[in-house]
Amino acid sequence: MCDEVAIFGGASTLPQFRRQGIQTDLLKMRLRYAQALGCPWAMVTTLPGSLSQKNVERQGFQVVYARTKFTKEISSAHE
Repeated sequence: MCDEVAIFGGASTLPQFRRQGIQTDLLKMRLRYAQALGCPWAMVTTLPGSLSQKNVERQGFQVVYARTKFTKEISSAHE
């Protein structure tokens, strides 16, 4: 928590436990905990268009902005 904002990061789910509602349950628990501590705001970062984004939107989060990072593997061979 920072000031009045609960920052939810690092909530990935191992592949064998996905599609069982675990991420949603953890998110609900974290929201209740933040609320119990008097925190009126919460934020979470997800990949744009991901299942995680859909999960947090179902819990009432709204997209503030979308950001995409680009990576490229650079091989030792000349292209």
